[in-house]
Amino acid sequence: MADERVGGVAFGRFSPTEAFVGNGRHIKSFDLAREEKGNQMSGAMREGETDALDSPEALRERIRELEAELDRVRHSDHDHRLLLASLPQKAFLKDRASRFVRVNEAFAAEVGASPDELIGKTDFDLYSEDLASKYQADDERVMQSRRTVTLIEHHGVGGFIRYVEVTKAPVLDGETVVGLIGIFADVTARVRAEEERSRQAKLLAEQAKELEERNQELTRAYAELKDAEALLVHTEKMATTGQIVAGLAHEINNPVAFVITNLAAMVRDVDDLVGYTAACDELAQSSGATPEQSRQLRDRFSADEAATEIRGLVDSARGGMQRISRLISTLRDYSRVDSRDNLTMFDLKAGIDSTLVMLRPMRKNDVDLTCELKDCPLIECNGGQINQVLMNLISNAIQAVGTHGEVRVRLDADETGALVEIADNGPGIDPKIHDMIFDPFFTTKGVGEGTGLGLAIARRIVEQHDGRLDFETEIGKGTTFSLRLPLRQRHFPDAPEELDEHEN
Repeated sequence: MADERVGGVAFGRFSPTEAFVGNGRHIKSFDLAREEKGNQMSGAMREGETDALDSPEALRERIRELEAELDRVRHSDHDHRLLLASLPQKAFLKDRASRFVRVNEAFAAEVGASPDELIGKTDFDLYSEDLASKYQADDERVMQSRRTVTLIEHHGVGGFIRYVEVTKAPVLDGETVVGLIGIFADVTARVRAEEERSRQAKLLAEQAKELEERNQELTRAYAELKDAEALLVHTEKMATTGQIVAGLAHEINNPVAFVITNLAAMVRDVDDLVGYTAACDELAQSSGATPEQSRQLRDRFSADEAATEIRGLVDSARGGMQRISRLISTLRDYSRVDSRDNLTMFDLKAGIDSTLVMLRPMRKNDVDLTCELKDCPLIECNGGQINQVLMNLISNAIQAVGTHGEVRVRLDADETGALVEIADNGPGIDPKIHDMIFDPFFTTKGVGEGTGLGLAIARRIVEQHDGRLDFETEIGKGTTFSLRLPLRQRHFPDAPEELDEHEN
Protein backbone atom coordinates (compact mmCIF):
# COMPACT_ATOMS: atom_id res chain seq x y z
CA MET A 1 0.00 0.00 0.00
CA ALA A 2 1.73 3.17 -1.21
CA ASP A 3 1.47 6.42 0.82
CA GLU A 4 0.42 9.76 -0.64
CA ARG A 5 0.28 13.14 1.15
CA VAL A 6 -2.14 16.07 1.32
CA GLY A 7 -0.89 19.18 3.14
CA GLY A 8 1.92 17.14 4.69
CA VAL A 9 -0.40 14.33 5.99
CA ALA A 10 0.12 10.76 4.77
CA PHE A 11 -2.80 8.73 3.48
CA GLY A 12 -2.92 5.15 2.18
CA ARG A 13 -4.02 4.22 -1.34
CA PHE A 14 -6.76 1.65 -1.15
CA SER A 15 -7.66 -0.43 -4.20
CA PRO A 16 -9.83 -0.19 -6.14
CA THR A 17 -10.53 3.38 -5.00
CA GLU A 18 -7.72 5.99 -5.10
CA ALA A 19 -7.64 8.34 -2.12
CA PHE A 20 -5.98 11.63 -1.08
CA VAL A 21 -3.41 12.22 -3.83
CA GLY A 22 -2.04 15.58 -2.62
CA ASN A 23 0.74 18.09 -3.26
CA GLY A 24 -1.25 19.94 -5.89
CA ARG A 25 -2.73 16.85 -7.58
CA HIS A 26 -6.43 16.26 -7.42
CA ILE A 27 -8.03 13.50 -5.37
CA LYS A 28 -9.50 11.02 -7.81
CA SER A 29 -12.10 8.24 -7.87
CA PHE A 30 -13.50 8.93 -4.41
CA ASP A 31 -17.03 7.53 -3.90
CA LEU A 32 -18.81 10.06 -1.72
CA ALA A 33 -21.70 7.90 -0.57
CA ARG A 34 -23.48 4.68 -1.23
CA GLU A 35 -26.65 6.64 -1.87
CA GLU A 36 -24.99 8.48 -4.76
CA LYS A 37 -23.81 5.19 -6.27
CA GLY A 38 -27.22 3.72 -5.78
CA ASN A 39 -28.73 6.63 -7.60
CA GLN A 40 -26.21 6.23 -10.39
CA MET A 41 -27.05 2.53 -10.74
CA SER A 42 -30.77 3.21 -10.65
CA GLY A 43 -30.34 5.86 -13.27
CA ALA A 44 -28.33 3.50 -15.42
CA MET A 45 -31.14 0.99 -15.27
CA ARG A 46 -33.60 3.65 -16.30
CA GLU A 47 -31.49 4.94 -19.17
CA GLY A 48 -32.20 2.53 -22.00
CA GLU A 49 -31.05 -0.71 -20.46
CA THR A 50 -34.50 -2.29 -20.25
CA ASP A 51 -34.06 -3.83 -23.63
CA ALA A 52 -31.01 -5.76 -22.47
CA LEU A 53 -32.90 -7.14 -19.47
CA ASP A 54 -35.68 -8.92 -21.36
CA SER A 55 -34.09 -12.34 -20.93
CA PRO A 56 -33.77 -13.92 -17.47
CA GLU A 57 -30.08 -14.60 -18.05
CA ALA A 58 -29.35 -10.96 -18.88
CA LEU A 59 -31.28 -9.87 -15.83
CA ARG A 60 -29.37 -12.24 -13.57
CA GLU A 61 -26.06 -10.95 -15.06
CA ARG A 62 -27.06 -7.38 -14.45
CA ILE A 63 -28.06 -8.20 -10.87
CA ARG A 64 -24.65 -9.82 -10.28
CA GLU A 65 -22.94 -6.67 -11.64
CA LEU A 66 -25.00 -4.45 -9.38
CA GLU A 67 -24.30 -6.64 -6.36
CA ALA A 68 -20.57 -6.53 -7.16
CA GLU A 69 -20.72 -2.74 -7.49
CA LEU A 70 -22.57 -2.45 -4.19
CA ASP A 71 -20.00 -4.70 -2.55
CA ARG A 72 -17.24 -2.51 -3.92
CA VAL A 73 -19.00 0.58 -2.59
CA ARG A 74 -19.39 -1.04 0.83
CA HIS A 75 -15.67 -1.85 0.96
CA SER A 76 -14.77 1.62 -0.32
CA ASP A 77 -17.00 3.23 2.29
CA HIS A 78 -15.43 1.07 4.99
CA ASP A 79 -11.95 2.06 3.80
CA HIS A 80 -12.92 5.72 3.84
CA ARG A 81 -14.26 5.42 7.37
CA LEU A 82 -11.06 3.71 8.53
CA LEU A 83 -8.96 6.31 6.76
CA LEU A 84 -10.71 9.28 8.35
CA ALA A 85 -10.81 7.60 11.75
CA SER A 86 -7.07 6.90 11.66
CA LEU A 87 -6.12 10.54 11.11
CA PRO A 88 -4.93 12.37 14.26
CA GLN A 89 -6.02 15.63 12.66
CA LYS A 90 -9.62 16.71 12.37
CA ALA A 91 -10.91 15.66 8.92
CA PHE A 92 -14.10 15.83 6.90
CA LEU A 93 -15.42 14.96 3.44
CA LYS A 94 -17.96 17.21 1.69
CA ASP A 95 -19.99 16.84 -1.45
CA ARG A 96 -20.27 19.37 -4.25
CA ALA A 97 -22.84 21.37 -2.28
CA SER A 98 -20.49 21.60 0.73
CA ARG A 99 -22.57 19.12 2.76
CA PHE A 100 -20.71 16.88 5.17
CA VAL A 101 -20.57 13.34 3.78
CA ARG A 102 -18.09 11.88 6.24
CA VAL A 103 -16.22 13.24 9.32
CA ASN A 104 -13.89 11.61 11.81
CA GLU A 105 -14.29 11.48 15.58
CA ALA A 106 -11.77 14.31 16.14
CA PHE A 107 -13.78 16.70 13.96
CA ALA A 108 -17.09 15.66 15.50
CA ALA A 109 -15.72 16.18 19.02
CA GLU A 110 -14.54 19.65 17.99
CA VAL A 111 -18.12 20.75 17.21
CA GLY A 112 -19.73 18.71 20.01
CA ALA A 113 -21.54 16.07 17.97
CA SER A 114 -21.17 12.48 16.76
CA PRO A 115 -19.93 11.71 13.21
CA ASP A 116 -23.33 10.36 12.12
CA GLU A 117 -25.13 13.48 13.37
CA LEU A 118 -23.07 15.66 11.04
CA ILE A 119 -23.82 13.77 7.82
CA GLY A 120 -25.78 16.01 5.45
CA LYS A 121 -25.24 19.18 7.46
CA THR A 122 -23.36 22.28 6.31
CA ASP A 123 -21.13 24.86 7.97
CA PHE A 124 -24.20 27.05 8.54
CA ASP A 125 -25.50 24.38 10.94
CA LEU A 126 -22.30 24.54 13.01
CA TYR A 127 -20.85 28.04 12.88
CA SER A 128 -21.89 31.67 12.78
CA GLU A 129 -23.14 33.02 9.49
CA ASP A 130 -19.99 35.04 8.82
CA LEU A 131 -17.69 32.14 9.57
CA ALA A 132 -19.82 29.64 7.65
CA SER A 133 -19.89 31.96 4.63
CA LYS A 134 -16.12 32.20 4.73
CA TYR A 135 -15.72 28.41 4.94
CA GLN A 136 -18.07 27.76 2.02
CA ALA A 137 -16.35 30.47 -0.04
CA ASP A 138 -13.06 28.67 0.61
CA ASP A 139 -14.69 25.37 -0.40
CA GLU A 140 -15.97 26.83 -3.65
CA ARG A 141 -12.58 28.35 -4.45
CA VAL A 142 -10.88 24.97 -3.98
CA MET A 143 -13.41 23.09 -6.11
CA GLN A 144 -13.45 25.75 -8.83
CA SER A 145 -9.64 25.99 -9.04
CA ARG A 146 -9.13 22.23 -8.59
CA ARG A 147 -6.08 23.03 -6.48
CA THR A 148 -5.13 22.10 -2.96
CA VAL A 149 -5.10 25.09 -0.58
CA THR A 150 -3.42 25.34 2.82
CA LEU A 151 -3.93 28.33 5.09
CA ILE A 152 -3.69 29.25 8.76
CA GLU A 153 -6.75 30.75 10.43
CA HIS A 154 -7.10 32.20 13.90
CA HIS A 155 -10.17 32.21 16.10
CA GLY A 156 -10.90 33.79 19.43
CA VAL A 157 -12.19 31.31 21.98
CA GLY A 158 -12.88 32.57 25.48
CA GLY A 159 -10.47 35.44 25.04
CA PHE A 160 -7.76 33.10 23.80
CA ILE A 161 -6.56 33.18 20.19
CA ARG A 162 -6.27 29.75 18.54
CA TYR A 163 -4.44 29.14 15.27
CA VAL A 164 -5.68 26.37 12.96
CA GLU A 165 -3.91 25.07 9.87
CA VAL A 166 -6.49 24.05 7.27
CA THR A 167 -5.80 22.02 4.12
CA LYS A 168 -8.57 21.57 1.57
CA ALA A 169 -8.30 19.56 -1.66
CA PRO A 170 -10.82 18.85 -4.43
CA VAL A 171 -12.22 15.31 -4.89
CA LEU A 172 -12.56 14.15 -8.51
CA ASP A 173 -14.55 11.34 -10.04
CA GLY A 174 -12.87 11.05 -13.38
CA GLU A 175 -12.74 14.64 -14.55
CA THR A 176 -15.70 15.78 -12.47
CA VAL A 177 -15.33 17.57 -9.13
CA VAL A 178 -17.69 15.79 -6.76
CA GLY A 179 -16.62 17.39 -3.46
CA LEU A 180 -13.63 18.17 -1.31
CA ILE A 181 -11.73 16.82 1.64
CA GLY A 182 -10.55 19.00 4.50
CA ILE A 183 -7.99 18.40 7.21
CA PHE A 184 -7.21 20.86 9.96
CA ALA A 185 -5.11 20.86 13.10
CA ASP A 186 -4.54 23.19 16.02
CA VAL A 187 -1.11 24.76 15.44
CA THR A 188 -1.38 27.38 18.19
CA ALA A 189 1.69 26.04 19.97
CA ARG A 190 3.70 26.09 16.76
CA VAL A 191 2.58 29.61 15.85
CA ARG A 192 3.28 30.79 19.39
CA ALA A 193 6.73 29.23 19.17
CA GLU A 194 7.35 30.95 15.83
CA GLU A 195 6.11 34.24 17.25
CA GLU A 196 8.36 33.78 20.27
CA ARG A 197 11.27 32.92 18.01
CA SER A 198 10.58 36.04 15.96
CA ARG A 199 10.30 38.09 19.13
CA GLN A 200 13.55 36.66 20.44
CA ALA A 201 15.24 37.29 17.09
CA LYS A 202 14.02 40.89 17.13
CA LEU A 203 15.12 41.27 20.74
CA LEU A 204 18.49 39.74 19.88
CA ALA A 205 18.87 42.15 16.97
CA GLU A 206 18.00 45.07 19.24
CA GLN A 207 20.46 43.84 21.86
CA ALA A 208 23.14 43.39 19.20
CA LYS A 209 22.51 46.94 18.03
CA GLU A 210 22.62 48.18 21.61
CA LEU A 211 25.83 46.25 22.23
CA GLU A 212 27.33 47.76 19.10
CA GLU A 213 26.37 51.23 20.30
CA ARG A 214 27.76 50.47 23.77
CA ASN A 215 30.93 49.14 22.19
CA GLN A 216 31.32 52.36 20.23
CA GLU A 217 30.72 54.33 23.43
CA LEU A 218 33.30 52.23 25.27
CA THR A 219 35.76 52.72 22.43
CA ARG A 220 35.27 56.47 22.64
CA ALA A 221 35.50 56.37 26.44
CA TYR A 222 38.68 54.30 26.24
CA ALA A 223 40.23 56.80 23.84
CA GLU A 224 39.23 59.65 26.15
CA LEU A 225 40.63 57.71 29.12
CA LYS A 226 43.92 57.20 27.34
CA ASP A 227 44.05 60.91 26.57
CA ALA A 228 43.26 61.69 30.21
CA GLU A 229 45.93 59.25 31.35
CA ALA A 230 48.50 60.91 29.13
CA LEU A 231 47.44 64.28 30.51
CA LEU A 232 47.76 63.01 34.09
CA VAL A 233 51.23 61.66 33.37
CA HIS A 234 52.23 65.01 31.96
CA THR A 235 50.55 66.84 34.86
CA GLU A 236 52.44 64.76 37.42
CA LYS A 237 55.66 65.36 35.57
CA MET A 238 55.03 69.09 35.54
CA ALA A 239 54.13 69.03 39.25
CA THR A 240 57.44 67.34 40.05
CA THR A 241 59.21 69.74 37.74
CA GLY A 242 57.65 72.64 39.61
CA GLN A 243 59.04 71.32 42.89
CA ILE A 244 62.58 71.33 41.58
CA VAL A 245 62.42 74.52 39.52
CA ALA A 246 62.96 76.68 42.62
CA GLY A 247 66.07 74.72 43.54
CA LEU A 248 67.29 74.76 39.96
CA ALA A 249 66.81 78.52 39.87
CA HIS A 250 69.23 78.77 42.80
CA GLU A 251 71.62 76.35 41.13
CA ILE A 252 71.53 78.34 37.92
CA ASN A 253 71.64 81.72 39.69
CA ASN A 254 74.95 80.92 41.45
CA PRO A 255 77.01 80.40 38.28
CA VAL A 256 75.22 83.28 36.57
CA ALA A 257 76.14 85.63 39.45
CA PHE A 258 79.67 84.28 39.35
CA VAL A 259 79.89 84.99 35.62
CA ILE A 260 78.52 88.52 36.09
CA THR A 261 81.10 89.26 38.81
CA ASN A 262 83.89 87.93 36.66
CA LEU A 263 82.72 89.98 33.72
CA ALA A 264 82.88 93.14 35.87
CA ALA A 265 86.46 92.29 36.85
CA MET A 266 87.26 91.61 33.22
CA VAL A 267 85.93 95.04 32.27
CA ARG A 268 88.23 96.61 34.88
CA ASP A 269 91.26 94.72 33.65
CA VAL A 270 90.45 95.54 30.05
CA ASP A 271 90.30 99.21 31.00
CA ASP A 272 93.77 98.87 32.55
CA LEU A 273 95.07 97.27 29.39
CA VAL A 274 93.58 100.02 27.30
CA GLY A 275 95.24 102.60 29.56
CA TYR A 276 98.53 100.74 29.38
CA THR A 277 98.38 100.70 25.61
CA ALA A 278 97.67 104.43 25.48
CA ALA A 279 100.55 105.17 27.89
CA CYS A 280 102.89 103.06 25.81
CA ASP A 281 101.94 105.10 22.79
CA GLU A 282 102.70 108.30 24.67
CA LEU A 283 106.02 106.91 25.86
CA ALA A 284 106.99 105.89 22.38
CA GLN A 285 106.35 109.43 21.22
CA SER A 286 108.45 110.89 24.01
CA SER A 287 112.10 110.43 23.35
CA GLY A 288 113.01 111.66 26.80
CA ALA A 289 111.56 108.68 28.72
CA THR A 290 114.07 106.95 31.00
CA PRO A 291 114.03 103.24 31.94
CA GLU A 292 112.80 104.20 35.36
CA GLN A 293 109.87 106.00 33.84
CA SER A 294 108.98 102.95 31.76
CA ARG A 295 109.14 100.69 34.86
CA GLN A 296 106.96 103.05 36.83
CA LEU A 297 104.48 103.06 33.98
CA ARG A 298 104.29 99.24 33.89
CA ASP A 299 103.86 99.07 37.67
CA ARG A 300 101.09 101.61 37.47
CA PHE A 301 98.90 99.56 35.06
CA SER A 302 99.99 95.97 35.99
CA ALA A 303 99.44 94.77 32.43
CA ASP A 304 100.94 91.32 32.93
CA GLU A 305 98.82 90.61 35.97
CA ALA A 306 95.71 91.88 34.19
CA ALA A 307 96.30 89.55 31.25
CA THR A 308 96.75 86.57 33.58
CA GLU A 309 93.65 87.45 35.57
CA ILE A 310 91.55 87.85 32.44
CA ARG A 311 92.43 84.31 31.36
CA GLY A 312 91.35 82.99 34.74
CA LEU A 313 88.12 84.96 34.66
CA VAL A 314 87.32 83.67 31.18
CA ASP A 315 87.94 80.07 32.27
CA SER A 316 85.70 80.53 35.31
CA ALA A 317 82.95 82.10 33.24
CA ARG A 318 83.18 79.26 30.73
CA GLY A 319 82.88 76.70 33.51
CA GLY A 320 79.85 78.46 34.97
CA MET A 321 78.12 78.62 31.63
CA GLN A 322 78.84 74.94 30.97
CA ARG A 323 77.27 74.10 34.30
CA ILE A 324 74.18 76.11 33.37
CA SER A 325 74.09 74.33 30.02
CA ARG A 326 74.17 70.93 31.72
CA LEU A 327 71.37 71.88 34.10
CA ILE A 328 69.21 73.18 31.28
CA SER A 329 69.91 70.06 29.20
CA THR A 330 68.96 67.82 32.11
CA LEU A 331 65.75 69.77 32.71
CA ARG A 332 64.90 69.60 29.01
CA ASP A 333 65.38 65.82 28.93
CA TYR A 334 63.23 65.33 31.99
CA SER A 335 60.44 67.64 30.83
CA ARG A 336 60.20 66.04 27.40
CA VAL A 337 56.78 64.51 26.62
CA ASP A 338 57.28 60.98 25.30
CA SER A 339 54.98 58.17 24.26
CA ARG A 340 55.30 54.48 24.97
CA ASP A 341 56.24 53.84 21.34
CA ASN A 342 59.42 55.95 21.48
CA LEU A 343 61.75 53.09 22.35
CA THR A 344 65.48 53.67 22.27
CA MET A 345 68.55 52.08 23.78
CA PHE A 346 68.83 53.87 27.11
CA ASP A 347 71.79 54.23 29.50
CA LEU A 348 70.14 53.62 32.86
CA LYS A 349 73.23 54.60 34.83
CA ALA A 350 73.41 57.95 33.02
CA GLY A 351 69.69 58.38 33.67
CA ILE A 352 70.23 57.97 37.41
CA ASP A 353 73.11 60.47 37.33
CA SER A 354 71.03 63.09 35.53
CA THR A 355 68.13 62.54 37.93
CA LEU A 356 70.42 63.13 40.90
CA VAL A 357 71.58 66.37 39.28
CA MET A 358 67.98 67.47 38.98
CA LEU A 359 67.27 66.58 42.61
CA ARG A 360 70.34 68.27 44.07
CA PRO A 361 68.35 71.35 45.12
CA MET A 362 65.91 69.12 47.08
CA ARG A 363 68.65 67.46 49.09
CA LYS A 364 69.04 68.93 52.55
CA ASN A 365 72.52 69.37 53.86
CA ASP A 366 72.02 66.63 56.42
CA VAL A 367 70.66 64.03 53.97
CA ASP A 368 73.30 61.47 53.15
CA LEU A 369 72.79 60.17 49.61
CA THR A 370 75.03 57.34 48.46
CA CYS A 371 75.14 55.59 45.12
CA GLU A 372 76.30 52.13 44.14
CA LEU A 373 75.96 52.07 40.38
CA LYS A 374 77.38 49.09 38.54
CA ASP A 375 77.85 49.02 34.80
CA CYS A 376 74.62 48.12 33.06
CA PRO A 377 73.91 47.16 29.44
CA LEU A 378 71.77 49.55 27.47
CA ILE A 379 68.09 48.75 27.94
CA GLU A 380 65.33 49.15 25.40
CA CYS A 381 62.79 51.58 26.81
CA ASN A 382 61.34 55.06 26.69
CA GLY A 383 64.08 57.06 28.37
CA GLY A 384 61.92 60.06 29.23
CA GLN A 385 59.36 57.90 31.02
CA ILE A 386 61.98 55.91 32.95
CA ASN A 387 63.58 59.20 34.03
CA GLN A 388 60.18 60.23 35.38
CA VAL A 389 59.95 57.01 37.40
CA LEU A 390 63.46 57.51 38.83
CA MET A 391 62.65 61.13 39.67
CA ASN A 392 59.52 60.11 41.56
CA LEU A 393 61.12 57.28 43.54
CA ILE A 394 64.28 59.16 44.54
CA SER A 395 62.45 62.40 45.40
CA ASN A 396 59.97 60.42 47.54
CA ALA A 397 62.89 58.83 49.40
CA ILE A 398 64.54 62.22 50.03
CA GLN A 399 61.27 63.66 51.32
CA ALA A 400 60.62 60.59 53.50
CA VAL A 401 63.90 60.71 55.48
CA GLY A 402 63.48 64.32 56.59
CA THR A 403 66.55 65.53 58.54
CA HIS A 404 69.57 63.36 59.31
CA GLY A 405 68.35 60.76 56.86
CA GLU A 406 70.06 58.39 54.49
CA VAL A 407 69.13 57.50 50.92
CA ARG A 408 70.90 54.78 48.99
CA VAL A 409 70.57 54.22 45.23
CA ARG A 410 71.84 50.92 43.85
CA LEU A 411 72.03 49.70 40.23
CA ASP A 412 72.72 46.12 39.25
CA ALA A 413 72.14 44.06 36.12
CA ASP A 414 72.43 40.57 34.69
CA GLU A 415 71.59 38.89 31.38
CA THR A 416 67.85 39.16 32.02
CA GLY A 417 67.49 42.79 33.00
CA ALA A 418 68.37 45.68 35.28
CA LEU A 419 67.52 46.28 38.93
CA VAL A 420 67.37 49.70 40.58
CA GLU A 421 66.84 49.90 44.34
CA ILE A 422 66.07 53.15 46.17
CA ALA A 423 66.28 52.64 49.92
CA ASP A 424 65.69 55.12 52.74
CA ASN A 425 65.82 54.96 56.52
CA GLY A 426 62.61 56.94 56.93
CA PRO A 427 59.61 56.03 59.09
CA GLY A 428 58.38 53.28 56.76
CA ILE A 429 54.88 52.78 55.34
CA ASP A 430 51.92 51.91 57.54
CA PRO A 431 50.69 48.36 56.74
CA LYS A 432 47.13 49.71 56.59
CA ILE A 433 47.92 51.62 53.40
CA HIS A 434 50.16 49.06 51.66
CA ASP A 435 47.39 48.26 49.18
CA MET A 436 46.66 51.92 48.46
CA ILE A 437 49.99 53.58 47.79
CA PHE A 438 49.80 52.78 44.05
CA ASP A 439 46.20 54.02 43.79
CA PRO A 440 45.66 57.22 41.81
CA PHE A 441 45.23 60.35 43.95
CA PHE A 442 46.27 58.59 47.16
CA THR A 443 48.89 60.55 49.07
CA THR A 444 50.19 60.83 52.63
CA LYS A 445 51.56 64.31 52.00
CA GLY A 446 49.91 67.51 53.10
CA VAL A 447 47.56 69.58 50.97
CA GLY A 448 49.42 71.14 48.07
CA GLU A 449 52.49 68.94 48.53
CA GLY A 450 51.56 66.18 46.08
CA THR A 451 49.01 65.11 43.48
CA GLY A 452 48.77 61.49 44.58
CA LEU A 453 49.57 60.39 41.04
CA GLY A 454 53.32 59.85 41.21
CA LEU A 455 53.48 56.19 42.25
CA ALA A 456 50.36 55.26 40.24
CA ILE A 457 51.91 56.68 37.09
CA ALA A 458 55.30 55.18 37.92
CA ARG A 459 53.85 51.67 38.23
CA ARG A 460 51.83 52.17 35.05
CA ILE A 461 54.96 53.18 33.12
CA VAL A 462 56.96 50.25 34.51
CA GLU A 463 54.23 47.72 33.64
CA GLN A 464 54.02 49.12 30.11
CA HIS A 465 57.74 48.35 29.85
CA ASP A 466 57.16 44.72 30.93
CA GLY A 467 58.82 45.51 34.25
CA ARG A 468 57.88 45.42 37.93
CA LEU A 469 57.77 48.02 40.68
CA ASP A 470 57.63 46.61 44.23
CA PHE A 471 58.46 47.79 47.70
CA GLU A 472 59.46 46.42 51.08
CA THR A 473 58.99 48.43 54.23
CA GLU A 474 59.33 48.18 57.97
CA ILE A 475 57.92 50.67 60.41
CA GLY A 476 60.72 52.71 62.01
CA LYS A 477 63.43 51.33 59.73
CA GLY A 478 62.60 52.54 56.24
CA THR A 479 61.43 51.53 52.79
CA THR A 480 63.08 50.05 49.71
CA PHE A 481 61.52 50.38 46.25
CA SER A 482 62.71 47.90 43.62
CA LEU A 483 62.48 48.72 39.92
CA ARG A 484 63.06 45.80 37.55
CA LEU A 485 63.28 46.34 33.80
CA PRO A 486 64.03 43.82 31.02
CA LEU A 487 66.89 44.51 28.64
CA ARG A 488 64.55 44.15 25.67
CA GLN A 489 60.84 44.79 25.30
CA ARG A 490 58.46 42.05 24.25
CA HIS A 491 56.94 42.28 20.76
CA PHE A 492 59.73 44.57 19.62
CA PRO A 493 62.87 43.53 17.70
CA ASP A 494 66.27 44.13 19.20
CA ALA A 495 67.41 47.67 18.50
CA PRO A 496 70.45 48.05 16.21
CA GLU A 497 73.77 48.86 17.77
CA GLU A 498 73.99 52.25 16.10
CA LEU A 499 71.15 53.67 18.22
CA ASP A 500 72.06 56.44 20.62
CA GLU A 501 73.84 55.10 23.67
CA HIS A 502 72.92 58.03 25.89
CA GLU A 503 69.33 59.06 26.09
CA ASN A 504 69.98 61.56 28.88
